[in-house]
Amino acid sequence: MSTQPEAEDSRSLYRSFNGGSAIDLVRDTFKVILRAWPTFLALFAILLAIWFVQYWLDRGALMVTSTPVQLLLWILGLAAWLFSFLTTMAAVKAADVVSEGGSISLLGCCRGLNRRLWPYLLAQAIVFVVAFSGAILFVVPGLVFTIGLSLAATATIAERHGASDALARSWYLTAGAKMALFIMYLILTLVALVIIWTPAMIVAGWPGWSWVALPPLNGMVILGAGASRGEPIWFVITLAWGGAFWTLLLVVFKLIVFKALRADRGAGLRPLPRWPALLATALGLLQLAFSIPSFLETWHFTANAVLTTGTLTSPITQATDWGATVDYATVVEYVTSTGEAHRIQSMFTMEGVSDQPVGTPIPVLYDAAHPEEARIAYHLFIWGGFYVKCVIGLILSASGLAQWFFLHRRSVPGHAGMAA
Repeated sequence: MSTQPEAEDSRSLYRSFNGGSAIDLVRDTFKVILRAWPTFLALFAILLAIWFVQYWLDRGALMVTSTPVQLLLWILGLAAWLFSFLTTMAAVKAADVVSEGGSISLLGCCRGLNRRLWPYLLAQAIVFVVAFSGAILFVVPGLVFTIGLSLAATATIAERHGASDALARSWYLTAGAKMALFIMYLILTLVALVIIWTPAMIVAGWPGWSWVALPPLNGMVILGAGASRGEPIWFVITLAWGGAFWTLLLVVFKLIVFKALRADRGAGLRPLPRWPALLATALGLLQLAFSIPSFLETWHFTANAVLTTGTLTSPITQATDWGATVDYATVVEYVTSTGEAHRIQSMFTMEGVSDQPVGTPIPVLYDAAHPEEARIAYHLFIWGGFYVKCVIGLILSASGLAQWFFLHRRSVPGHAGMAA
């Protein structure tokens, strides 16, 4: 692939960024997918199968009580997760070839991806922690960093960059274009939502739209069709095909945007500013320090707690503006060895516990010296508060460290394309 900015020709299915509108780039995205529809259809089927495998593995890991079985299910889930990344990498490679007027088979777009897996995963991970930490600190900086680094994973495939150079490459290409890209991503999202939810409306009936609980976590909500008629498996199927479709559409769109920006701006890298790294690291370490008392308190509780059996009662719900109700707290009543009756109200909800019928026996741990202090005897309910604090602290710290060690790089003059 040439190291110079590409000139548009009759075979190319992309245009310069300044020479086309958002609608043009979305249209080019669909042209690429339709040009090689057998390959993208196969990739879609693979993503769909992986989604179902991941769902049932995760669901099984939450339901079983055997630690070795849980570990095996989590390992299999991780393998499925890696296969999903390989599939999206194959989609980027296919779009790269097809956008230049070429053709490629499923086998062809999968060949050689194992050598790009580590840079791709690392770039994705760094983008996630940087964007998440920005969203935690302030919403607008989170959006700026997310859009500015959104083409990094594409650069690891289209130009064979390492993770650090791919991040700097994305920051360079998106400089001065983040607002335009935000509008483009918004338009693509709206188009995808219409396409994804049209079959859902046909199945569930129009116009029965309302907010409903999304399985398997009752605490999550999603705008869906036919709340009164939709069953959990219906949402699983809808979200599976919608997620697979959205994944392919987004990675192809990013490839088109990447080439459009490269056609205008050519080669170059641009490091990120360093002050966000210092701020994220400091706040992350502070959050981790605040989580230590939570760990010690939970450790002391589990060491002295008494196990009993409680009874699941009606969950605490909240009415939505759309006329439905959403569970947001699990409630269990229990009686101590001395006959005292107490109630637990947990902010966590979990499939296999929170969604059981009223009256279901639920194991409970309580402090014999202070029986009002109790927790549902499942790992998430016991350690969930500590995990939330730790995850936030780790993500902020990792974001800062990632910026220090990976994102501050010098500009280099050239890039190389990936062989088809």
